[in-house]
Amino acid sequence: MDRPRPILKKGWNTWDTLSVLTFTRLPEKIGLRLGIKHPAGEGYGFFLREAQIGRRGEDKEVVRPGIHAYDGSYIEQEVSWRGIELTVRSVTRGDQLIVMVTRQSASSPDCHIIVTPVLLWNGNAKVGADGQGQIGWEVPGKGFLPVTANRAHDEQVRLIHDYAYHAYPLGETPLVLAVGGPVVSVAEAEALMRAAKEQWEKAYAGYPEPLREPVMAMHSCLAWDTVYDPESDSPLTPVSRIWNVGWGGYVLFCWDTYFAALMMAHGDPELAVHNLNCITATVDQCGFVPNYAATGGVRSWDRSQPPVGSLAAWWIYSLHGDMSILETHFSRFLRWNRWWHEKRSRDGFLCWGSNPNPGKYRHYDTNRSIGNAQGAIFESGLDNSPMYDEARFDAASSLLLIADVGLMGLYCFDCELLERMAQVLGKHEVAEELRTRRSTYMEKLRELWNDNAGIFQNFDLARDCFSPRLSPTNFYPLLASVATVEQVERMVKEHFYNPAEFWGEWIIPSIARNDPGYPDQSYWRGRIWGPMNFLVYLG
Repeated sequence: MDRPRPILKKGWNTWDTLSVLTFTRLPEKIGLRLGIKHPAGEGYGFFLREAQIGRRGEDKEVVRPGIHAYDGSYIEQEVSWRGIELTVRSVTRGDQLIVMVTRQSASSPDCHIIVTPVLLWNGNAKVGADGQGQIGWEVPGKGFLPVTANRAHDEQVRLIHDYAYHAYPLGETPLVLAVGGPVVSVAEAEALMRAAKEQWEKAYAGYPEPLREPVMAMHSCLAWDTVYDPESDSPLTPVSRIWNVGWGGYVLFCWDTYFAALMMAHGDPELAVHNLNCITATVDQCGFVPNYAATGGVRSWDRSQPPVGSLAAWWIYSLHGDMSILETHFSRFLRWNRWWHEKRSRDGFLCWGSNPNPGKYRHYDTNRSIGNAQGAIFESGLDNSPMYDEARFDAASSLLLIADVGLMGLYCFDCELLERMAQVLGKHEVAEELRTRRSTYMEKLRELWNDNAGIFQNFDLARDCFSPRLSPTNFYPLLASVATVEQVERMVKEHFYNPAEFWGEWIIPSIARNDPGYPDQSYWRGRIWGPMNFLVYLG
């Protein structure tokens, strides 16, 4: 595989997937890890070594992520654990990192903050002490880099720990830590953080008021999800830190990564392009973009996911004019586009599918969803959608026997965007190929209009009838420009604005409100998802 070129990310950030309380530094590959020692006991259960967003269970920490600048210049989060409630903020000043830990209220018990300098990702620094009571790192070419604090550490706290550490008591006065510079007072740290926060907010001043806060939240969320990947020697943005741990390091999902790249293009274009590069390069191995790509070459060799890569690439190109995106990936997107036509076509329609196990799996998924209906449903990206509850799977063709209007709408849109790319790149014969293929599938998609229902509907190829299950994907044909004006009016009036189906205070549910699966409110069974809303909006 042509491995994507690493991006040149430097400085302090939160790129350790194991803990949001580890402040990492590249290219030195060192980390300042914070833990919490509870005053109520001495056992292992009273020491929080790592903190994760979204961990569940009794006595688990609860992390409320706040502002997170992409470049790590300002970060804030709240951590609650066993009655302890803390606010943790950080700011950078040149190469210096300053972290301040504050109790949220007087009712939060006193505790100790365990400060540990760590070595990450096989970096060549060394962790230790300088012989004068300071702990830190010996960094080649830079000498000893100590961790300083606005108070003395408590030598009476003894822990079973894998690195040298200092235990700092935390009471009413905030704890201030500094790396790469002298000790910083609480007042100075507050001033630096206030200025950094104002600078971060200023960057979003151009957004109108109704959108400003959601955009700020979106970018902070993406920054929190960004971690360092040793395989590509660069940060990337999976969907979840907890999922990364379960998959052995990281996991990228096809359409999730493309949507993340599209959103990042408005905040960190370099990181956006790198994420797009990493997921698209998997075509070289698989012949398509797989459902998932994880640490150590783990791939979903049997299935793909919705073809939205060209949308993300064209969006970023249109926004920033980076021709290298098209030059690098057009052939990959074209190969993926041809794969759908060759591997997922039935009677001229497109269906989701899951190929037989090619013998390349090294993952728990092997015996659960390879070459069966569930694997095909996973390919749709709608893992438990009621649309497919009664769908039959044909093992001979590896297809779910549903002519899918959502897939066909997205595919026609993919053909259109790739045709535009081909024209820009001067590949006129390929542009004609894409134009012809788009026209062919547009005609088949028009056959899926159900005039009795007033909407494009999936067609059950096994039962030879339309499927009455409606979801936002039934509006995706609007992306393909196949609907007449009258058809659009009926879809919008009879379905989109119908409170029994999709309209309401919160829109758009992932299945119609009157569907038997809607009350489940589980995953794709009724919950509202951003990607669906976005694609319907584009249509």
